[in-house]
Amino acid sequence: MDHSRLKPALKKAFLISTSCFTFTIVLIAAVFALSGEPLYPSMIIRPFLVFTVIFILNTVRIYLAESKWAFNKPYIVINIMFMPLYLITAMTGLCAFNNAIDPGDLIMFPIIFLIVFTITQIIKYMHEKSKTDKMNDALNVYHKEHSEYGEEI
Repeated sequence: MDHSRLKPALKKAFLISTSCFTFTIVLIAAVFALSGEPLYPSMIIRPFLVFTVIFILNTVRIYLAESKWAFNKPYIVINIMFMPLYLITAMTGLCAFNNAIDPGDLIMFPIIFLIVFTITQIIKYMHEKSKTDKMNDALNVYHKEHSEYGEEI
């Protein structure tokens, strides 16, 4: 295990997981404050456990994304490999110790997860493509500038 890649992976995964955990807790607190229902500690512990597992998954995913194996593959391959693990984690977090879940909801949750996952991947792809297009445009401008002066490229 390469420790030079592990430490940045841990930092990045920690940042992602803690920001998502904080957003989730604020959202849960806002919903319960608006509804007037009490917020029990078990409602905070479950997301904490889920985001702890997500932190571990993110660390491994980021670590693998920086490996030699992943350099010649599209970034989406790693994301698709880890998608079932994220889905299982999310479903376990929603269904564990929750008696209010209908069997129909168990079908709806994966569908919502897949829609959100697909939209996220499309947005990430468009962002990466725009960066690549900017680099290609800059390279074309560079080639035009240097080909005008008769330089060989």
